[in-house]
Amino acid sequence: MARLTGDGGLLTPLVVSDIVHGLIRFGNSYHLLRAGDGGLFFDRAQCVGINGSPRSWRYQLDIAGPDTSEQLTATPDDVLHVRQHAPLRRPWEGRSSLDEAASTGTLARALEHGLGHEAAVGVGRILTHPTGMDDKTFDRIAGQIAATLDAPRRIGLVETTRQGHGVGASSAPAKDLVPERLGPEPMPATVSLFAQVYRAVMMLHGIPPAIAHLDGTQTGQALREGVRILKTHTLMALARLIEQEASRLLRRRVVIDLDLLDTPDVSHRAMALSRLVVSGMSIADAREAVGL
Repeated sequence: MARLTGDGGLLTPLVVSDIVHGLIRFGNSYHLLRAGDGGLFFDRAQCVGINGSPRSWRYQLDIAGPDTSEQLTATPDDVLHVRQHAPLRRPWEGRSSLDEAASTGTLARALEHGLGHEAAVGVGRILTHPTGMDDKTFDRIAGQIAATLDAPRRIGLVETTRQGHGVGASSAPAKDLVPERLGPEPMPATVSLFAQVYRAVMMLHGIPPAIAHLDGTQTGQALREGVRILKTHTLMALARLIEQEASRLLRRRVVIDLDLLDTPDVSHRAMALSRLVVSGMSIADAREAVGL
């Protein structure tokens, strides 16, 4: 959904996706500009340290391979280093959005960890049986249940108990041979909080609610507005970061054009243009207002 010019084919979809992934997870992405048989290419790298003064940084890079890894030192003239939220005192070190909102990330991890433990609980059923059942009858019923369900370890038989109900057995509820399920049962409040935190994390990364929480209730207009907000507030800023660093490294202007994202909204923007012109606005001003 984007057109790139000036990059000489170096910013492939894989490289761009690596950059976005690195910014989301760590606030940094590192790619070493290398020469191969097919010409120049970007090789993804892990940075283990940056040394030197601001004018002469030295990147300590680790490039992983299937059998071994390569450690080398590179200068800024060879490294595509895209970063975000870099502190004033540490301009060489970007930070992820979750680093900037650490408590939100901690809460999200704790909730996901807890729900994961809850979901890992074994599933089964407890079937109460009448008091006084002899062993032969018990074994026969247990065998029939296991054969029917083909899951001998997922159901258990226990003798019904009637103590503790009002005045005794006469007031006990009829529970004989009524199965009760055992398994994951997360608290509704936990599930609700996890959904809220999920939406907060998505918004923290610039994903509008209309796109982050698709539940079938969004209208076409809401989705189009979500895409517009995603482009203007998030993707364009991200594109400028990549353009700036790529232009510096390649010593030529690199442009990332996101206009293809406007295609689904062209008809509605044209209608808005028409209304503005009818209301008395000049065509030039109206086109600028709606972005056409």
